[in-house]
Amino acid sequence: MARSSAARRLAVFVAVAAAAAVVVLAVGVGATPETACRAAEEEDRRVDYGFCVSRLSHHHDSPDADTWGLAKVAADVGVCIAGDAAYDARAMLAKSASGGERAALERCAELYDRAGSAFAAAYDGINRRDYAAGKEKAAEAMSLARRCDGAFADAGVAAASPLERQTADSVRIAIVCTAITNLIKRTPAIPFPAQKQTKRIPSHENHSIPPRRRTGSINQSIHRSNTMPTMKPYTAALLAAAVAAATVLAVVEATVVTTCRAAADRDRRVDYGFCVAELGKHHDSPSADAWGLAKVAALTGIVDADNAAYDADDLIARGAADAGALRRCKEAYGAAGLAFAEAHDAINARRYAAGKGKAAEAALLARRCDAAFGAKGAVPPVIARHGSYAAKIAIICTAIANLIQTLMMKPVLLAVAVAAAAVLGGVVEATVVTTCRAAADRDGRVDYDFCVAELGKHHDSPSADAWGLAMVAALTGVVDADNAAYDVDGLQGGRGGGAAAAVARCKEAYGAAGLAFAEAHDDINGRDYAAGKAKAAEAASLARQCDAAFGGAVPPVIAQHSSYAAKIAIVCTAITNLIE
Repeated sequence: MARSSAARRLAVFVAVAAAAAVVVLAVGVGATPETACRAAEEEDRRVDYGFCVSRLSHHHDSPDADTWGLAKVAADVGVCIAGDAAYDARAMLAKSASGGERAALERCAELYDRAGSAFAAAYDGINRRDYAAGKEKAAEAMSLARRCDGAFADAGVAAASPLERQTADSVRIAIVCTAITNLIKRTPAIPFPAQKQTKRIPSHENHSIPPRRRTGSINQSIHRSNTMPTMKPYTAALLAAAVAAATVLAVVEATVVTTCRAAADRDRRVDYGFCVAELGKHHDSPSADAWGLAKVAALTGIVDADNAAYDADDLIARGAADAGALRRCKEAYGAAGLAFAEAHDAINARRYAAGKGKAAEAALLARRCDAAFGAKGAVPPVIARHGSYAAKIAIICTAIANLIQTLMMKPVLLAVAVAAAAVLGGVVEATVVTTCRAAADRDGRVDYDFCVAELGKHHDSPSADAWGLAMVAALTGVVDADNAAYDVDGLQGGRGGGAAAAVARCKEAYGAAGLAFAEAHDDINGRDYAAGKAKAAEAASLARQCDAAFGGAVPPVIAQHSSYAAKIAIVCTAITNLIE
């Protein structure tokens, strides 16, 4: 009996020792840049291992740093990269004569100053063990750096940003900082008695063990154990971790599920299961309200756009046949990531219309990747799934932003919003009415009432001139084509034979029509009006192919979309003619 009891105690001791070893390794005792960067790369495939090792190894704090310390080192490296980029931007300013280039460089200097502050805030967050705040600040720094490249395009500068390398380095170090921080969070640290620590802790690194109060002599602890049964430290820690995990999961479930359900009820394009699955994974979700979840959706879009660019690069490196299309894809997803980042920033500043516009722009940019491959079915599957992801997450971001503006608005704020809408409505009315009237006078096919009703709904209309309204018409065509494809999907159940084939052709036709409307938008935006009008006509033609697939038995829910496509294509063309 005694031998059996001793064996059990030995087994328990071995199990606890093994668990402790795993925990110690997980939290990074004895971590080096090489081991931490390798683990980070396995955690997040976007991590550039060579860059990670090179940058972290050169930092003066790396030799004594554990994983926690290396996450802070990464943030500190980000501060330095951003500071150097701001300096470079100002040095270029001194030599720049061009108005557009000067404006872009001034903007970049400001953005990199803010990125440096965000990296510094990430360092402080990680230092106080507030890992979610640290990662959020690293993501903010990455977003700010990305916007520098966009500043040159916004200023009308044809050449690429001269600060592309600095932007790339800022993005890479933010990814490294986030991935290493995730390594710290993976396993909770188990407190061990102070006398078990054998490593000398330098005074400047005393964060390695949490501060603890003196408990007196060993005899006191023995006395306590003899008078009252107590929970062993490792058992208490594991139990606390389990309770905390269960609580967090419950909160995430309650917040994400209810928000995704409300979004899906409001906008039928929302994929409820996808919404819950993707938002539920994010570290910010436990404490997020609807405003926070709209930002989470935008951040999730950034990550997937980065992954898409990575996948395109990977296929090029492996010698994929259509390298030209993959390069265009990489460029499109780089721009999509930037648009999602701007959506996040706009929603964070409570500028919801701008945020929704940027989310729509991100989905539109992702479509360009599919268009780069041309022929049906030519998009590599690993790339195609990112296009679908961008479209779904942009819809979710928009739908949740809409919830903030309406369903979750307090009555007093709703009254203010209604009053503001009335004022804005007058502006929209003036702009849209005059443009639609001119379009109808020029082209007898334009349905004036339809034109006013549909363009008047769009958030870009208040500030749009005729050029802007032509693009609004194209974007409205994109949205309705997406809705048509969704409605076609709803017809698939229980259909076989010829009907199933018609449904498949119809879905394909509206997918292509949405892409054509998106290309019409891009062409008009690029002032290539003839190409834009041709694409609008192509979109209407593709929608008619759906009707043809059903012969004379087009379901009413589908017929309304082909009518819409034809009308909005005519409106888009007529307004474009006004510009010319």
